Amino acid sequence: MRVVIYSLLLTVLLSVLSYIFATATIKQDIANELEASLTSIDSRIESTLNLVVSLPKHEGCESEHRRFYNRKAYIEEEVRALGYVRNHTTGWYACSLFGEVSSNKSYWAGNTSEQGVFIGWSLLTTYFPEPSFVVAQQVGETEYFAYINPRRMLGHWLESPLRDYFYQVYLLGESLPRYSSEHVNIDNSFWSTFVLSHRVVSPQYPYELKVSVSRSAVLLRTATYTLRMLLAFGVIWWLLIVVRRALKPVVQHHSSYANDD
Repeated sequence: MRVVIYSLLLTVLLSVLSYIFATATIKQDIANELEASLTSIDSRIESTLNLVVSLPKHEGCESEHRRFYNRKAYIEEEVRALGYVRNHTTGWYACSLFGEVSSNKSYWAGNTSEQGVFIGWSLLTTYFPEPSFVVAQQVGETEYFAYINPRRMLGHWLESPLRDYFYQVYLLGESLPRYSSEHVNIDNSFWSTFVLSHRVVSPQYPYELKVSVSRSAVLLRTATYTLRMLLAFGVIWWLLIVVRRALKPVVQHHSSYANDD
């Protein structure tokens, strides 16, 4: 009975230590993942900006302009649409591969950096079933833009998104995410509740990225560390028993010589 109690106490102690260690390592993993993810996304945004800046500067929206935008979007698989938008007193005017459009409705939501770089989301879904991630560069009174499928941002743009991690993109200062990763199944169960998360701002562009980990992932790592510790403790205990048994005859032999003397 005493052996069982000691075994249970040992298991509980190792489980607590494993949970502390698992939490610490996951927090460090989240920090490393955020740093790597921001670097990857920022480099993709920079490449997109280079493409946007290279777009020809023109007036109007002739068929040759639309064909150019269409061909460029086809070649550059990162983007789904290219064009420019210009504000007027009565609204705005845009030219893209879909032709010319004018309206007075808000078309984007986001933030513009001091360098005139806009990062945000489209508000109009006329041509796409979901809001697009928007990267734009202001040149004078005109903003040249690229629309990007948001799935690329949290899919292809991340080098290797971790399976148990949940990614969310925020516009700078907003409390609700604009887009979330889809590779993690989210429900309202006890195990899917996020217990660890960290959110950071991109050092280059006006957006934020958050990475979260569910309770099940933390407990799974805790269980893994607990089993490893129990195995290591068992091996060490077994080695101590083997060494003790090996040394016992030697000790008895020396004791018999001492008694003879």
